[in-house]
Amino acid sequence: KTPIASKHQHQHLPMAAFRLYRAGSFALTRVLIPAWIAHYYVKYHVSQMPYGIVNLKPRLFPGDVVAETGEVIPDLPESGAHGHH
Repeated sequence: KTPIASKHQHQHLPMAAFRLYRAGSFALTRVLIPAWIAHYYVKYHVSQMPYGIVNLKPRLFPGDVVAETGEVIPDLPESGAHGHH
């Protein structure tokens, strides 16, 4: 190889790096960030059930019947002590 040929080979490397930079910045600013903003808006401001809020099961009291098993919740035991102190 002559020194001139190797010089021309490396001449395309900065152009390829620049193209990669341009493609990456386009993907980030025009695709990923707007998609993330739209996803965030829909998830936290539009949807009826926001993420992180869960429905709690109804509380059970003595005498209630568990629907799945038919079990009746027993009464609380009577204790002679007043309170738990």
